[in-house]
Amino acid sequence: MFSQNKVLIVEKHPGLTRMLEDHLDSLSVKAFVATSGAGGLKKAKQYRPDLILVDTGLSDMEGTELVVQIRENWQTSRIPILAISGFQFMRRECLDSGCNAFLPKPFSADELVSTIKSLLQ
Repeated sequence: MFSQNKVLIVEKHPGLTRMLEDHLDSLSVKAFVATSGAGGLKKAKQYRPDLILVDTGLSDMEGTELVVQIRENWQTSRIPILAISGFQFMRRECLDSGCNAFLPKPFSADELVSTIKSLLQ
């Protein structure tokens, strides 16, 4: 169903990245990975994914800063973005910066998959 979709994961923690990749693989989605905000912006422009998953705490910038940069770029401005954070208080800031959805850690596999599916449709 989603085999034509591309998703960019912008996450600095390898363990969480692998878990996200596994769930995307179960949906037959092609995943690309960036471990920094700068790398995420570059790959968003290069691959023009159908969805971007952004951790709020990246090594070189806040995830919300990356979201603003994605929204300001004409090549990437319409791509849906899912913010992932261990801090519930970040929800409002993420949505205000331009995210389409927010998923607090820890989350269940069902929550992740249903959120991804809704954003890809």
